[in-house]
Amino acid sequence: MTIKVIYITSLSHSGSTLLDLLLNAHSRIMSVGEIKQLPLKWRNLRRDLTSKRTPFMCCCGETVRNCAFWTQINQQVEITSGKSLSELDMKGHSENEFITDNEIIFRIIGDVSKTSFIVDSSKDVRRLSLLKRVPGIEVFPIVLVRDAKGQICSIQTKAARKGWRDASITGSIDQYNEINRKIQTLVKTMPHVKIRYEQLVTQPEITLMSILKPLGLNFEPQQLQWASQPKHLVAGNGMRWQTASVIKTDMRWKHHLSLPERICIDVGTLSSRYPFLGSLDTVLTRVGGSLLALNRMSARGTERRKSDTPK
Repeated sequence: MTIKVIYITSLSHSGSTLLDLLLNAHSRIMSVGEIKQLPLKWRNLRRDLTSKRTPFMCCCGETVRNCAFWTQINQQVEITSGKSLSELDMKGHSENEFITDNEIIFRIIGDVSKTSFIVDSSKDVRRLSLLKRVPGIEVFPIVLVRDAKGQICSIQTKAARKGWRDASITGSIDQYNEINRKIQTLVKTMPHVKIRYEQLVTQPEITLMSILKPLGLNFEPQQLQWASQPKHLVAGNGMRWQTASVIKTDMRWKHHLSLPERICIDVGTLSSRYPFLGSLDTVLTRVGGSLLALNRMSARGTERRKSDTPK
């Protein structure tokens, strides 16, 4: 029997956790979240008892090790393969092991959950390319794209909060272009759907219908009550812990990014948003970076003049 896997592929900070939760609330769909991280979650228990929201918690409220669902999955995996969840190759260190391990765990998840479709929101492009090679798995990619200004602003906000020093806007532009281009190249020969974060948060029902229709499924009203549905997602952002099914549009970029920064991002990401401009990729990024640099030089000059003005 073919295992049907819905794979969410995108950059980080693009709304994959929200989409994950909305799909999980469908009666015929089970989401396992970013399952590529499952071996780490099962193995590393050092912080399990330090916080309710430790990275090693299942979003059902239990630690991954104490979650009844994942415990049952682990038992079945051990019987079938002789491995525990912590030993599975979910990242492709060995292609043969990856193929075997992923076929086993997805089949067991389908049997235990008794659902027709399993959602994997690992996002990673390489993982998607490897899943295509797994016999018995039919992969349906959802390409989730967020406006570059919103995605990059979210990255910059997180970088500032964590004290990262290497998260420049131009570096984020390069990453935005590179990953989106890889995704487009990989899925162009596969049945897939492409959706935008901005439409998902403002028109969730219409967006979900566009995803479900190619799968032969209908939209179910309880999908908009995603917070109250049973869930066992591995990893994702803080939305997993929400008790109210509230969807908020993240438009912080409108307040956090200056006009030159917005122009820099819009110009720099043109080639990935409009693939026919691909040959101009380096030129566009440099133009955007130059605009940003000129703005910063102008701002420093203004500050210097202010400081030199006699009081």
